[in-house]
Amino acid sequence: NLFKDIMEKAEEQCNFVGEDVPLMVEAIPSAGNGIMIIVTRLPDEEVSKEKRNAIYQNKNSRRFKKTELSDIIINNKSENKEYIIYSFTSLDSVVNLSKRIDSMYSENSKLYKYNDEYYLLLEKPFDETKDFKIIESILNEYGIKYSTGALSGSYISEHGELILEAYATKFLSQVK
Repeated sequence: NLFKDIMEKAEEQCNFVGEDVPLMVEAIPSAGNGIMIIVTRLPDEEVSKEKRNAIYQNKNSRRFKKTELSDIIINNKSENKEYIIYSFTSLDSVVNLSKRIDSMYSENSKLYKYNDEYYLLLEKPFDETKDFKIIESILNEYGIKYSTGALSGSYISEHGELILEAYATKFLSQVK
């Protein structure tokens, strides 16, 4: 469906017609976890059997390996914010944690659900004070911290279900 949408936009915006002609499609990773898709229309007379065979032989040479959640980088640099990420097995754990750190933590936080787990993204304060170290020790009592290379806030925000968009810990600390 994505490819069909891309081809329809290319036809609308650039008068690119790709029906009933051979196409070469390349997907190239770009900065910021993006992807650039290049679609080239190949004229029939230039696409000999040999060229087609060369294309099909090389199709596996640029396969992207499936990236596991645990292989992705932790820092979400969108809006120049850096987050630490904790996962929890239940929403009750996140609520209880939020009540304990409410008086100490005033930064922004977001809550997502992904694969039956809850992910709390906590904005790091500019200066990691003694209070923040205490907060991290409390966080470790309730959840699992993802260290560098373990999880990406971008990945969670893209694939997870957003539960609370802003100041999640403040909101959850008030739950009875």
